[in-house]
Amino acid sequence: MGQDGNGWISIEEVLVRLNTSYTPDGTFARKSDQSIPDAQGNPTWIGYDAAVCVELFEPWVVEVYNSTAGLPMTLRVVEQGNVVRSQDTMKEQEQLVGLPLSLTNSNAHEKLNSSNLADIYESAHGNSINQLLKDNGRDAYYVPSPTVVSFTEGQGPLGYRELSAPYFAQARGLADGSNLLPYFAGTGEILARRYQDRVLSSTSINPVYMGICLGLIFLLGVLAGFFVPTLPLDVPHRGFEIYSWIAAFYADELMEIGRTPVIEKNLKLQEIAQQVGDIKFRYMDPNTQQRSQKY
Repeated sequence: MGQDGNGWISIEEVLVRLNTSYTPDGTFARKSDQSIPDAQGNPTWIGYDAAVCVELFEPWVVEVYNSTAGLPMTLRVVEQGNVVRSQDTMKEQEQLVGLPLSLTNSNAHEKLNSSNLADIYESAHGNSINQLLKDNGRDAYYVPSPTVVSFTEGQGPLGYRELSAPYFAQARGLADGSNLLPYFAGTGEILARRYQDRVLSSTSINPVYMGICLGLIFLLGVLAGFFVPTLPLDVPHRGFEIYSWIAAFYADELMEIGRTPVIEKNLKLQEIAQQVGDIKFRYMDPNTQQRSQKY
């Protein structure tokens, strides 16, 4: 139970009992000797399957990036062990900045130790098992639950196939990772290595070049605003002002009345109404396919 300080080893047995009516593609190591009739009177059996799981909890050293813009992120697994060793090599040597934390902080621990965590492990381990046991079929007996189906390669309510060691190990590890390991995250301090970010690139603005660029953009905008080419057939230019909207909606009608419209820019709405007068405006209703007229 972790008395050597290097973690825990647990041996568990899992027994699966399911009614064959809920497992049309299921394979079991053994079935019940007596059949059970279903709602239609067809015989069904109880399928049995079992496995032994050996689970090892041991400390590992990982590399974590602590970003100021988000949560810490694990980058890689460094090595197995309960203490952070020196990473010096023949080519690269670490340069210590300041005094070691072992001298400045007497409360910091040098390594992880499981010798005094037996009670915590038993409670957390039992909690993880109870979470699996609660996910069972409560509406009827011997009904496959989503957890039991995850022990196989199948999917869905009737997707139980055959108890698989790799799938069971994956599901068991995910369960312990969610229901057991978070209870070992304490508030104590432990020695580790911290490396500052290396600045590889930086950006800056050159005022001279930025001013030239903005000046060219402004000059091009002025030229585009004053020197606009004339469109063919004296078609008016389109914009967002009232003149362009009227030209867009009434272009065909203005050509049909046989007179040149006298609509200039910067006219008030009353002046435009006097110049245009009453014009027949037709549109097609796409839903009824009937032509309507407005005056």
